[in-house]
Amino acid sequence: MSSMKAVTVLGSTGSVGTNTLAVIDSERDKFSVFALVANQNITLLAEQCARFKPRYVVVREESFVPDLIRKLNDHLVQTEILSGIEGIHFVT
Repeated sequence: MSSMKAVTVLGSTGSVGTNTLAVIDSERDKFSVFALVANQNITLLAEQCARFKPRYVVVREESFVPDLIRKLNDHLVQTEILSGIEGIHFVT
């Protein structure tokens, strides 16, 4: 019997990140998403947060945070938002 693994996905909105999330989605009994990290595709990032409900989400620039807050509120997601290199260091 294996325990569930919590995963941080760096570059979650890119091709490797979206494919990683597809695998996680198909193996929900084995993996959960602890954090998502993305550059600037805030719309897709908010959708990923709605689907996977990570504890943290990190965006590159603090200037993206207000838009992300609005989009997460639209999806009724209560994920903690971090930004910049400090946020990335926190979740990795």
